Amino acid sequence: MVNIHGRQLKYDAATQTYQLNNRRASGNLRVIYENTAYYFPLQTTGTRPGLFEGLIRKASFGFPLKHITKTLRRWKGRNDTYIDYFDRPVPYEAGFRSFMSFDKPMYKPGDTVKMKAFVMRKNGKGLNERLLVRLSDRYFNFDTIIAVLKPYRPGGFTHEFVLRDSLDLDLDQDYLVTLEEERSRKYDLSAYDGNLDDEAYAGKRKIVVRGKFEYEEYELQAINFTARSDQKEHNRGNVLSIFLKATDENDLPVMDGRLQITVLPLSDYGTTFHKPKVFLPDTLWTHTQPLETVGETKINLPDSIFPNVSFQYQIECVLLNSNNERHTENLYSNFIDREKKLTFQLEQDSLKIDLLANGVKIKAPAVIYAFNKQDDTLQIFNAGLPVTIKLNPYANYYSAISGDVSQKYELEHKKGIVSAFATRTKDSLFIRLNNPHRLPVWYTLFAGNKVINRGYADSFSLIAKTQTPKNYAFSLQYVFANKVYVEEYTVPYQNKLLKLTINAPAVIYPGQVATIEIGVADANDNKVEGADVTAYSFTRKFTNASTPSIPYLGRLYRNRKAGSAFQLAADEEWTHLGALNWEYWSKEIGLDTMEYYKFLYPDRLYWNKEAVNDNSTQIAPFVVIKGELQPIHLLYID
Repeated sequence: MVNIHGRQLKYDAATQTYQLNNRRASGNLRVIYENTAYYFPLQTTGTRPGLFEGLIRKASFGFPLKHITKTLRRWKGRNDTYIDYFDRPVPYEAGFRSFMSFDKPMYKPGDTVKMKAFVMRKNGKGLNERLLVRLSDRYFNFDTIIAVLKPYRPGGFTHEFVLRDSLDLDLDQDYLVTLEEERSRKYDLSAYDGNLDDEAYAGKRKIVVRGKFEYEEYELQAINFTARSDQKEHNRGNVLSIFLKATDENDLPVMDGRLQITVLPLSDYGTTFHKPKVFLPDTLWTHTQPLETVGETKINLPDSIFPNVSFQYQIECVLLNSNNERHTENLYSNFIDREKKLTFQLEQDSLKIDLLANGVKIKAPAVIYAFNKQDDTLQIFNAGLPVTIKLNPYANYYSAISGDVSQKYELEHKKGIVSAFATRTKDSLFIRLNNPHRLPVWYTLFAGNKVINRGYADSFSLIAKTQTPKNYAFSLQYVFANKVYVEEYTVPYQNKLLKLTINAPAVIYPGQVATIEIGVADANDNKVEGADVTAYSFTRKFTNASTPSIPYLGRLYRNRKAGSAFQLAADEEWTHLGALNWEYWSKEIGLDTMEYYKFLYPDRLYWNKEAVNDNSTQIAPFVVIKGELQPIHLLYID
């Protein structure tokens, strides 16, 4: 039986859960199982409004009051002082749906900045008037109109300008490009002498779209060098391998690479010596060799370089080429000076455990424990290695002991351990659960705010006819490593969203002329005539590049209303220290039948006798007041 504040929760067989819908307040959850009562203090997460507050908000934003409250909010916003011109849109920009893109995210002195913008009013109609182009820095040290543009089609604007020395721009700065209506000319900071500060005065400009670029004397790395190891920890006889690879800016192998490998001990991190006299040098191994030109270069660390010490160490990997370019990657590993090692590996819904001796799997008996975060023992297995056991989602870690070898394995949650593919067309819905570890999953499918499917399983697949143009939502909850995880998927149908297809060669060599075809289709896969396409490309060496946010012109439906979410209160929030209500609890849970509580709450006098092995007499007197032991200062024996 499960209840909260005396209200019983109903059992739902489909999800194998107890449910109480539409509850908002925190409370104490009481679970009675096998004649034992368990209490769980719950607290809400998030800031969902209470019932009264929700009704007021619904009335304020509903018809007809919404017209009054909207006007008041707009009036209040006009009186707010505008700040942060460089990073925040001015109020006037809210009347447009626009985007601006540059041909690359970063420019050097002398580079040509190529910019394109598409500007639409809220109704989707392209702006067909001349616009000013203004270039500004963050502190208005540079704040100049550099051009006036005419649209090449309604809404479409392009411009390019050279970053000449005559502009006197400061390096290592971000610069803001704005397109503004021509009446913005009057908001000239150099000629203004009013009471407003620069930020507030510039905020009056009639900006329709904005974009930023970086200006610095940059150098892009021509080589991408990567290094990895096949183990984070290894033992005696188990060889560790490292894999190295280098490619140029065209993702082609570096042909003239040389490798230098240095292995260094990290003696400050848990070093254990296994013999009375052991020498741990400051450099364990050095090695040089050419870089392989096909695939990765594999290098094995010799087992003989490791003394009879358990310690952590660093592998310094250096790449050199004929241009004297130097690239360094560091790897870290842990060496355990013993011949045997226990290994753990997750395989679908199971945990595979092996015992290795000098890198070879051997058979041996073992005891395997599953623990939670509080170190409570959940399961104990007596098994012969190698063994595969069913993964317990409520276990935080496993421990295995085989002879004198023991090893701990902590379960680590990774993004996407449970995920879903969810999409839809105008009339069909497609959902598939991806759950490689076969964890039990609670799932709920919403059409708008209506629940249309729910269940509890380790797999789920659905192809169905849609019931509404509103957004569908697919909600997942699962337990892994004794923690509940939630995944939410919104499945909209955006009938105004265009589909782009790009047909390009897989590899384009320097100097080659290539044809790239771009196709545009609507949500129903019909070709779109007269589409405005923005296409640009730059090297992947610009690692901080981002794409502009393109406005969507179709109808956007609201996401489903989220219900109240609850979690267990933190230990310090539901731990209470206070005097025991003896009159109540002595009868309620039978404390008056236990010797310990008879001793703490005697009926005037409590005594107990026990035999001793000799003829001595021992006495241990106690004084208690309301269940608490009192200090004895004087003892008289007649």
